[in-house]
Amino acid sequence: MAMTSSLSSFQSREELNSRININNTLASTLISFRKNNIVKTVSYLLVLMMIFIIPLGCDSDNGSDHDDGNAKSFRFGMHFDASGTEDFIAKTSDPELIDIIAAELENPPYQRFLHIHGRIERGNDGYNLNWSWHFVSGEWDLAEMSIEVCDGTPSYVEENLDEWLSMQDSFCPWDSYVKEEVVNE
Repeated sequence: MAMTSSLSSFQSREELNSRININNTLASTLISFRKNNIVKTVSYLLVLMMIFIIPLGCDSDNGSDHDDGNAKSFRFGMHFDASGTEDFIAKTSDPELIDIIAAELENPPYQRFLHIHGRIERGNDGYNLNWSWHFVSGEWDLAEMSIEVCDGTPSYVEENLDEWLSMQDSFCPWDSYVKEEVVNE
């Protein structure tokens, strides 16, 4: 019955078949158009990635400024350690960070409240005194506050380096402060 009522609105079965064919053609054209747009969009995004994102991964600096001639070294101390046995050195070539450090150095030591916070790795990297770890150049900053889990002393990290690095790679000794710029290493 539904078929006859549908047929009754058309002049003939041929007209109905013609309309069905037109609808199928339109539907397949729309699907094809959408597929082409998707392909074009994906192609466009791939080209953008090749132009902008991939070259960033090809940077030979790899985030480390150890060999950078503009890198500056800074000695950090611990507020509770007058002897200097907990001192360590970190390097950076980040101009904004160097400016922040310069501002800290203008204050007397007891008013230097920013502490170092960043990623550490095994080895002293040729500059971190007698410690067997170092802050990764370009991956540390100065902070007012950090989470407690990365707080500790340099000697504690030294004594527990394997455990420290297996649990985390950040170190943020709350009592640390920048002591001075190290001019001659």
